[in-house]
Amino acid sequence: MTSVNNVSFAGAAVTKNGNLYNKCKTGRRVGTVTGLLLGAGAASTKLGGMTILAAAAKICEKMPKANPYLIPIAGAIAVASVVATTLAGRALGALPDALVNRGRKKEADARGMNVQA
Repeated sequence: MTSVNNVSFAGAAVTKNGNLYNKCKTGRRVGTVTGLLLGAGAASTKLGGMTILAAAAKICEKMPKANPYLIPIAGAIAVASVVATTLAGRALGALPDALVNRGRKKEADARGMNVQA
């Protein structure tokens, strides 16, 4: 196989030995969406909003010149928390994908060895 065939956008991937297998991306996608929804939900609740405002107020206490920027600071903290939960969900979703893909690679290589023999 040439190196041009190693890149695929249809879910197919190639092992180091040149055997094709279906790459799993479901866990990553589910984790990303779950993290995004949980982060957005937590930031939009009354308790989450109060926590964000309290964090922004602590920043403004340390830096009195930041008082006029309380709302933008709170918004930045909210966005950062949503991004953090989204990335955490994606990372947690990648774990089962890695396990599934490792098994599929071994299976594809074993099939490839049987075909060559």
